[in-house]
Amino acid sequence: MIGEKDYDDVINFILPRYKLNEWIYPNVISRNCKLDKDTTATILNELVKTKCLNEYWLIRCPYCRKINTDRIYVHYESVPAWFICSHCDMKIKTDKNDFVDYAEPVYKLRKGVSLNKFRKEKKE
Repeated sequence: MIGEKDYDDVINFILPRYKLNEWIYPNVISRNCKLDKDTTATILNELVKTKCLNEYWLIRCPYCRKINTDRIYVHYESVPAWFICSHCDMKIKTDKNDFVDYAEPVYKLRKGVSLNKFRKEKKE
């Protein structure tokens, strides 16, 4: 079970470090807050559901393993069936069944939203 301290740790890490339009990477949160990948994902998804964060998707090439930052998707449904890696020029078929193998979520703070408000709502 995810404790209140875990939520506080994530919020306390995000608040002083990130501003609008800065990417928040789950692995950075996990490493710095000493949380496992699943716990971090659950907390970040909760922040998306409560409209504190926006979620985006980046594609990691299965060949060179580099992230294609020139292609950012708001929904995984918007990922095209094919794309060419901007690093190794390989043509990649994006199978929706294997999406989790090469798609990585990233987040941004939503404009006008306070994570402190989320903290108060979570405690009530």
